Amino acid sequence: MVFVIYLGPKWMRDRDPYNLRYLIVFYNACQVYYNWWIIKEMLTDKHFLPHFLTFGCVNATQAERNEFQNETYRAYWHGTMNKLLDLLDTVFFVLTKKQNHITFLHVQHHAAAAAVLWTVAKYYSGLEIMIVGLCNMTVHMVMYFYYFISSLGPRFKKYLWWKKHLTLLQIAQLITIITYSVASLWLACGFNKYVVYLLSLETGINLVLFLHFYFKNYGSKTMSRSLTKKIAVCGELIDSWPLFGSPLIIPSILLAYALFVLYFGPKFMKNRDAYNLKYVIILYNAVQVYYNYWILKEAISIKHFFTYFLGFGCAKGIPVADEQFFFNEIYRIFWHGTMNKMLDLLDTIFFVLTKKQSHITFLHVHHHMVMVATIFVVGKYYPGLEPAIIGFCNTIVHMVMYFYYLLAALGPNFKKYLWWKKYLTVMQMIQFVIILIYASIALGFSCGFNKIILYMILGEGTFNLVLFMNFYKKSYGKEKRAQAMKNKLGVCGSLQIHGTYDVNGNAMVEKKVE
Repeated sequence: MVFVIYLGPKWMRDRDPYNLRYLIVFYNACQVYYNWWIIKEMLTDKHFLPHFLTFGCVNATQAERNEFQNETYRAYWHGTMNKLLDLLDTVFFVLTKKQNHITFLHVQHHAAAAAVLWTVAKYYSGLEIMIVGLCNMTVHMVMYFYYFISSLGPRFKKYLWWKKHLTLLQIAQLITIITYSVASLWLACGFNKYVVYLLSLETGINLVLFLHFYFKNYGSKTMSRSLTKKIAVCGELIDSWPLFGSPLIIPSILLAYALFVLYFGPKFMKNRDAYNLKYVIILYNAVQVYYNYWILKEAISIKHFFTYFLGFGCAKGIPVADEQFFFNEIYRIFWHGTMNKMLDLLDTIFFVLTKKQSHITFLHVHHHMVMVATIFVVGKYYPGLEPAIIGFCNTIVHMVMYFYYLLAALGPNFKKYLWWKKYLTVMQMIQFVIILIYASIALGFSCGFNKIILYMILGEGTFNLVLFMNFYKKSYGKEKRAQAMKNKLGVCGSLQIHGTYDVNGNAMVEKKVE
C-alpha cells in the first residue's frame, strides 16, 4: 500500500512509463491458469462438495476428516498466494503511470482479500470462507482472461464489449457470498459464527463499493440539481474534519475493535480479575444520554429540517443561502453521528474488561460495526437526507437505552426501576419498522434521493429487524426451544474441522483438566 499510494508514484514522477506489455500478457495468462487450477483442485477433491453443500454437516470417519483437513490447509495456502499475486496488478499500474486506475475500491479490495484470507487461513482454516474462494477464483479467472485479451493490443479491442459485465459478475459473487453466509448461521454445523459475521460485514462493504462503482461508470449520466449540488459542495468541507480525511482510518478502527472484543481482549483477560469500572460506566452512560439528546436537538432545530425531512427532500421556495446552510449543517450532523456511533463501541470493550463475554453476541457486534461503517461511508461520500430517518430514530432509542443503562449502573438500589427492559427491544423493533416504511415511501416519492442508498437501508433495516425479533423471541418469548436445540446438537455435534472424533467419526466431548 505504501508503494502504490506514495513511494511508487513519487519514484515514477520524472520517469517515463515502463513498457511491460509482454510481462503483463504473461502475468494475465498465469492468473487465468492459476485460478482455474485452484478451482479444479477444489471441485475434484472427493470431500469438498459434500462438506460445502451441507455447510459441514456430514458423517465421516476420522481418517476422512484428517484427509480433508490437510487438503483445506493446502487450498488456503494457494488461495493466499493467489491473492498476493493479485497485488502485482496495482504495481503494474504504478510502473506504467496509470495512477488513475488505482482507486480506493481497487486497493481496498486487493488488500482486504489478502489480509482476510491469510488471517483466517493461519488462525481458523475452516469451511466458513470456502464460498469466497470458489466465487472469487471463478470471477478472477474470467476477469484476467478479459485483461489478457486487452493486453494483446488494439486489434482485440472489438472483443472487449463485455467489460461492464465483469462488474456485474463481481456484484453477483458478493450477493452469493452473503446469501451462503447468512444461510450458514442457521444451517451450518460447527461454523465459527464470528468468522461468518466478519465475512458478511466485509462482503457487504464490498457490495456497496461495487454497486457505487457500477452506477457511477455505467448508470445514468444525469443527476438532479440537488444531487449535483450536494456532490459539488461536500467533498473538501468533510475531508477537512478529524477522522474523515482518509477512507482507511475508521475501517482500521473497526478492524481493531473486532479483533479486540473477539480475540485479543478475552485472551488478555483470561487469567485476570474483572476490572471495576462502575464509575467509568456511569459517566459513560450519562455522556451517551446527553450526546444523543444534543445531536437530536441540533438536527431538528436546523432551519427547514422538517420541510426537507417530511417532504422527502422535496422543498420549494427555499432561498439558495438557506439551502447551502442547511446542507452544511447536515454534513456536521453526519460527523457527530459517526463519532457517536464510534463512542458506542466502548460499550463492548467494557464487557470485555469486566469479563462479561456472554453479553457480546452477534447482534451486538454486528449492529455496532454496521452502524459506524454505514454512517461513515454515507456521511463521507454521500451526505444526503436518505439516512436522516435512521439518525432521527436511532438517537431517540439510544437516548432512552443509555438512560436505562445509567440506572442499571447505579447499583441494586435502582433495580426496581428496571422493569421495562424488554420494552427497549420493542422500541428498537419499532424504529426499524418506521425506517423501512420511510425508505419504502422515499423510493417513489422523493426528490434527489439516491435509490442505491435507500435499497441499502431497506436491506440492512430488514436484516436488523429479523435479528431483533429473534432476540426478543429468544429472551422474552415462550421457552419451547430446548428439545429442538437438543436434537440439533445430536445431529450436528461438533463438526469443526479442528474437532475431536471417535473411530466412527462421532463428535467427542473433551473433559477439561483442572
